[in-house]
Amino acid sequence: MSAPFGDSPRFGPFGFLVPATALAVSAARGQIMALVERWRLPLADSALCDLELLASELITNAVVHTQAPCAVCVSWNGERLRVEVTDVDPQLPSASTDPAEHLAENGRGLALVRALAAEWGAQPDPAGKRVWFAVGTNSRLTGDERLTALVRVAAPLAESHAEQLLSSNKTSPAESGPGRGHRPIREMAGCL
Repeated sequence: MSAPFGDSPRFGPFGFLVPATALAVSAARGQIMALVERWRLPLADSALCDLELLASELITNAVVHTQAPCAVCVSWNGERLRVEVTDVDPQLPSASTDPAEHLAENGRGLALVRALAAEWGAQPDPAGKRVWFAVGTNSRLTGDERLTALVRVAAPLAESHAEQLLSSNKTSPAESGPGRGHRPIREMAGCL
């Protein structure tokens, strides 16, 4: 448990509704980033990048999977920024550690949240559920650790696309043409 915050400034909660449209997700992400700037929070650039990515993931999940508006609440406790997204679906998410489950359309965003957030969780809510994450003043992961975490989340998706290409037995356009052998993508898949 954290020590008391003392005289650290606290902000929020600040909440707003996000309509169920793709454009609204981008606008909501921008609203969160503008709020952080207005509050002049001491977040490092890497923490701001994580905030932007994770907010986008949670809001996108809420809008896409429910086809309904969601509510966003942002607060600062003097140590961490917390973003909560409440949607109408009562089913609580889980961020599986099974790489095979990341091939599905859902699950990858929560894997990013699990990898990059200082904390995250989900609770039932009278409206459905509330999924939240918190970022500290610095990223939880930096440099190679952060890159490794991002690649681990993205790799199953790349493998899935490679398998689709392999099953179609196409050749690479870069490897075909005059004066070049036709090298099947199957042979190039080792680099993935």
